Amino acid sequence: MSQAGRAAACLLWEAGRLKPRPDVVRVALDEGAAIATVAPLATAHGLGPLLWRALRMAGCRDGVGPGAAQLASEAALCRHRDLLVLPNAVATAVRPLLDAGLEPVVFKGPAVACRYPEPGLRPMGDIDLILPPELHQLGLAALQQAGWTIVRPADQRRYETVLAHQDVPGLYAELHRELDVWYHRPNRLRAQTLWRRRIAINCLGTPAFGLRPEDEVVALAAHAGKPYHYFSRLIWSVDLAVIDEAARAGGRELDWDLVLGLADAWRCRTVVAVALLHAARLGVAVPPELTGLAGSAVRRAALAPLLDFEWPVLERNDGLRNRLRYALVDEWPRRLVLFAGSPAPAPGRQWPAEWARLGFRAIRRAWRLRRSSDPGGTKLRSP
Repeated sequence: MSQAGRAAACLLWEAGRLKPRPDVVRVALDEGAAIATVAPLATAHGLGPLLWRALRMAGCRDGVGPGAAQLASEAALCRHRDLLVLPNAVATAVRPLLDAGLEPVVFKGPAVACRYPEPGLRPMGDIDLILPPELHQLGLAALQQAGWTIVRPADQRRYETVLAHQDVPGLYAELHRELDVWYHRPNRLRAQTLWRRRIAINCLGTPAFGLRPEDEVVALAAHAGKPYHYFSRLIWSVDLAVIDEAARAGGRELDWDLVLGLADAWRCRTVVAVALLHAARLGVAVPPELTGLAGSAVRRAALAPLLDFEWPVLERNDGLRNRLRYALVDEWPRRLVLFAGSPAPAPGRQWPAEWARLGFRAIRRAWRLRRSSDPGGTKLRSP
């Protein structure tokens, strides 16, 4: 990759640090990280407001050229949302459920955003709430009675119900009964598992329920490594740094042994290792034993682009996405379920042809990866 491309990757990693280093930001700009190119990438990664903050802290907001206006506008909108919209949105979504005697877990989004160092640094489009499947309909009834309307119902292909409210502009509520549908399920973590481990929290002024930091780290890593996510947004790794920093500010360090134990129990050790490798690049002191990646040479070759420093600016083609879809999953039975469920969104009559096509592509990719991981074979190239 060119010097400018590597400088762009460096600027994105630096923007994600809770304490960006001004000298590193300035060097990245000097080495060719053009804001006109980096700004759209930052937005795609959920880092737009953080990049604007990093430029401010480095004294580089003036004269960075095209793209600055986009970052400034995005940062202003997110700050307005966090200060004026989000607290009311959380209250409007959570209180009807509490009044109905339910105890929803606020997951991702607002539960993490309130711990960022400044308002407006964590973009989001929805409020994720978890209730176990048997309480899903009771939760929906309580929300509808409070003025929420269903935009997209849960069904066999959707694990959450999406709702909107006229008093909550620009944000949806997603009431989860699960974390995945069966054909996207990469590990043993379930919504009910998280709900049973809930603790009382205060979320932007509203009494609610959340997760212990160690549970959050593993659950958010699992979310980032889903088959259709494959760590495509760096903001998910920044969330882990925020959780770690907030725990330290509260007078305790994360229990890394517990994190490791949960990752093993829920069979998501690989996604946790990748997430923590990214978090380490963002300044988190992660014990080395949590970032080790096991598996065959073929699997490590498939994961190589994801671990590359230039991952934030690499092209994400279908071949890369399909390799990561399976390489990030720890258990062979889960990989088989992913393969079996690959054509699930399509009509049933198309499934045999889709299985044949995917099987042929999987064999071809495995052969190519085996050659690329062999010292005598061809070298794996990042897409």
